[in-house]
Amino acid sequence: MFRQDSDSGDSQFASTTSGPKTDSWAASVDTGGATYLGLVPPNVESSYLSLSAYRSKPVFDLLAASAGALVLAPVGIAIACAIRLTSRGPVFTSQERIGKRGLRFQQHTFRIISDKEVALLTPIGRFLDQTGLHKMPQLLNVLQGDMSLVGPKALRPAETHFYGSAMPIILSVKPGILEPRPVPKDDRSYEDGTLVQSELDVGYVADRSFGLDLKICLDAIEQKTAGRS
Repeated sequence: MFRQDSDSGDSQFASTTSGPKTDSWAASVDTGGATYLGLVPPNVESSYLSLSAYRSKPVFDLLAASAGALVLAPVGIAIACAIRLTSRGPVFTSQERIGKRGLRFQQHTFRIISDKEVALLTPIGRFLDQTGLHKMPQLLNVLQGDMSLVGPKALRPAETHFYGSAMPIILSVKPGILEPRPVPKDDRSYEDGTLVQSELDVGYVADRSFGLDLKICLDAIEQKTAGRS
């Protein structure tokens, strides 16, 4: 049911990977805690969050993702049936992303593309994309410990070189299903949009709190609701 896709500009990755992988620029990780990418210690998040908040965020993610998966299960089943009935191909897709401390993982989504050559959306794909429901399978990523409910953008391997010195800071935390004020698609170049996104992600790591996470969640709901009105 899962299809492992390669993003634009990325090579196809094998699904039978033994153990976590890191990119070449992440080879300097010192798991003993001395350095991270030569710039930031691995426990950098503890300098931004109180110890109690740092420990409780993963617990909150686990409880919220579990509750969300149970409550949204009927919706997920309905979406899976609709995808299966309206287009050929698997229900889910998996794409490789760079996670905390440079570890790679497979990010799951509902399939919304029917023809990757022309990026043709499936009959239900546009609705899923506009509502953000295509991200629902990422609750599994949260339960697996690869992602958080809110966090920086989950980067493709081909995107990492655009982020430069921001990478160690961004990769000091788990990427999120919901991003801090994601950059809208407009007439800016890809490089300019990536620069803005990296600044937002770094700012999130520096300022993050449960209050900020809640605001991002509410903003996302408002944005999706306004987009459909």
